[in-house]
Amino acid sequence: MYRSRPRSRAATHCLIRPLAFAILASIVAAPALAQQAPTYSLHVLLKPTPEEPDAQAFVQTFGASRALREDLGDPLSVLPSISLPQLPPELAGALDPESSDAQLRRWVTLTYNAATAKSAADVKQVLRETKLFDVIDEEPAYSFSYAVNDELYTTTNPNTNKRQWALSALRLPQAFDWTRGRVLIGAVDGGVPGFFNENGTPVSGYPTHPDIEPNVRRHLSYTMPKTNTDPAYGCDTPAKLGYGYSSFLTTFGHGTHVSGIMAALANNSAAGGSGTLGVSGSCPTCSFIMMQASPTESGCVTAGATFAAHNGASVLNFSLGRSAPSCASPTGGIYLSCAAIDDLSKRDVALIAAAGNSRVNQVQFPASDDRVIGVGAIDDQKRLWNEANAFTYPHEGTAAGSTRCPGATLDEGCGSNFGFGLDLVAPGAQIVSTITSNYIPFGNVPPCAVDSALNSQGYGPCTGTSMASPYVAGIAGLIRSVNPLLSWQDTKIALAAGATITPGYTATQMGAGYPNAETAVKKALGVVGGKTVFNRLTPLFSQVDCDPSRFTCTEKLSAGQGTASWLFTSSPQTAIAAAKAELYYVEDMSVVIGGSAPPNLAGTRQSVAYFPSYRLGSGIGKSVSDAYAFRNGVLGPDANGGGMQPGASAYVFTGNRDPRTGNEVAPNGTSYLVPLVRMSSKCSNFRKHTYVVDQGDTAGSPGTRQFFEQSAVVACDASTNVTGYNTDVVEGYIFRAHAPNGSGELPQPPGTQKLFRHYNPTTKAWILVLESELGLEAPGGLLAGYEAPSTAIYGDPLLGYVYPNVDSDEDGLVDGFELTVGTDPDTDDSDCDGQLDKAEFPLGALPVSDPADGPNCAVRALSILLNDDE
Repeated sequence: MYRSRPRSRAATHCLIRPLAFAILASIVAAPALAQQAPTYSLHVLLKPTPEEPDAQAFVQTFGASRALREDLGDPLSVLPSISLPQLPPELAGALDPESSDAQLRRWVTLTYNAATAKSAADVKQVLRETKLFDVIDEEPAYSFSYAVNDELYTTTNPNTNKRQWALSALRLPQAFDWTRGRVLIGAVDGGVPGFFNENGTPVSGYPTHPDIEPNVRRHLSYTMPKTNTDPAYGCDTPAKLGYGYSSFLTTFGHGTHVSGIMAALANNSAAGGSGTLGVSGSCPTCSFIMMQASPTESGCVTAGATFAAHNGASVLNFSLGRSAPSCASPTGGIYLSCAAIDDLSKRDVALIAAAGNSRVNQVQFPASDDRVIGVGAIDDQKRLWNEANAFTYPHEGTAAGSTRCPGATLDEGCGSNFGFGLDLVAPGAQIVSTITSNYIPFGNVPPCAVDSALNSQGYGPCTGTSMASPYVAGIAGLIRSVNPLLSWQDTKIALAAGATITPGYTATQMGAGYPNAETAVKKALGVVGGKTVFNRLTPLFSQVDCDPSRFTCTEKLSAGQGTASWLFTSSPQTAIAAAKAELYYVEDMSVVIGGSAPPNLAGTRQSVAYFPSYRLGSGIGKSVSDAYAFRNGVLGPDANGGGMQPGASAYVFTGNRDPRTGNEVAPNGTSYLVPLVRMSSKCSNFRKHTYVVDQGDTAGSPGTRQFFEQSAVVACDASTNVTGYNTDVVEGYIFRAHAPNGSGELPQPPGTQKLFRHYNPTTKAWILVLESELGLEAPGGLLAGYEAPSTAIYGDPLLGYVYPNVDSDEDGLVDGFELTVGTDPDTDDSDCDGQLDKAEFPLGALPVSDPADGPNCAVRALSILLNDDE
């Protein structure tokens, strides 16, 4: 048992696990009403010990030891700061105790009753005397980084308060000719319109915003209401997005405006009407998640960022911050945030943050951190935003040359911060985007636009570095869409490629300058034969759920044994989360603290590790480690070393342009390539996946996305009666196999294989198989039990044509990739310049040089290159 420390001398602790989990439930649980009292929280980092390896073990010990409760100052609750599942043995055994992953698993949050407990300063001293913790941290409040102005938006008025001038300034329309985005991007912010009750039913009078909602993935987005408002939920126990809305009436406007800048859908017709709605996001066809968190709630911003990474976000925006040093000298309560930043950066999540609005030579945290891309703001004249400047079209109610800066103190709202840690600038003054008016009818004043006829349509201008960073985040989404294997560092380099510092300013004031989105996207695509390539290929990672309670990865799959879920993804971030058993997972804290589960808890309850499918046998999911290895040891050794790094049977295109012509649409009006869409079942235990292609078929017809969304087939285990699937993300593009509505099979491009969607009726699991893998479905084979489903019910199982994982010249670039970009698949040095193709034009990094410009030999490249003036 834990023994209390003697009061007259230093503490001596001997911590053990509890004998019975029931003790934990009875002791740790705090009455719901107690949570409604004023509280404060402290975050503590456990010292690494064999007895207490992580926060979960410590929480269990706390539940069994009254002495420990007293020595911790009698907290209301003791919970893990970040809800993390147990790692699979392959990763847990090699985990460095000092790694960010290991540290995140040792962070514990202690919550105290502010009315009855000692002060935070006194409790910190009590905790220091226990000698249990490396760090004792009171994470301070963050603040959003916007400033108020008014006026609204019309598409014809030259007034910068009333039009999206930022799109042209960043050359986003030109970038959209290359890609409009497809990956999962997200924000930790104040939320988006659209509220739901405990049963998931929309609340009458609170509609969603039509410009944002099409791209919002609500099943991957979470709400973390303020603890005092709804004790059932919190940072560690998030609700589904849109629940607990009363906690966020003062912050919805900020989150709505940021969301529109990032991911408002372009050229979408209003429901039941004609024409288009008001604005376009900077990544207008990206999937978008919102981690709704109050910046003043301790730990919620960090928890939201972690949950976003666990759901596969490749880009994450923070339009918020606080005055603090960087993690290089982590003082002032940012230790927990720094551990999360380190973990997310090692997963190559591109982190973007606002520099701050105090017009001082100090970038706020987290933008100041080296692993975060810090963004300042410019106005329509491309000057560093400064409210003392004269605006071409002043804010309504002010005169040209007047200032809203409150004197010499330079408080919030004066202008963009600058200095060390500033990487880029982007439009941030008088930025038109989506607002909350007409979507949150009471208790919420839109933050930036009031008293205008267009206000009720849901658009208006805001000003601040909060508006600048989501533009950069959206461009990062475009970059990641065309080249998803890039490191976050390469993403930053691409953003800076072609960036411009306005004459008269310095790098201290503007970093690399304001991005050129078109140049950034082209940098990520690369040049072959002197011309920017139209498209790229990327591996479709293949992973299989290997829950040891059902079977092991070394066993063959059979109809009776089966597997619960397969995952095929082009996103390294999604693959990492799946391998770590984090994908969709949210711990049911009712199990920890007692009581019933909250009715609208986000995510899934069961943590399931996804293993590389090649571990089932060599006939599936071949390794891609020669061309791409997951960085920073996040998945252990490479495939040949027996780690968790997935392989791929097939490669998919990253964009929708035909690699041979650059066209999106053929003369007959149909597309050459069709999006391969991942969908996940609407389960609360764990989610299975299916895959569809959006190719113009009649909506709702068998096999379409709308068909699976409304499917009556039970997709979860036998104990639940949940049906249907949600749309997750576009994993890539594949060659079209059918004309719309199945009117004939189109010719198969040379070197490709057919890609099928097959089904196991026993396990209710879907799988993607190549035509070369169909023999594995025979009795006794690796994929026994899978078969082509009924075409009448599920549509044609043939989804399209893909390039297989075949590398004829063994240079690490598959034949299809080389055919796509224009190098020679039969030789490892296409231009005979002494540099290997994979070194000049790597799969998982920015292109280094042109692999087809050498004068020493004829390059047998396809004529698929852009005919422009570059």
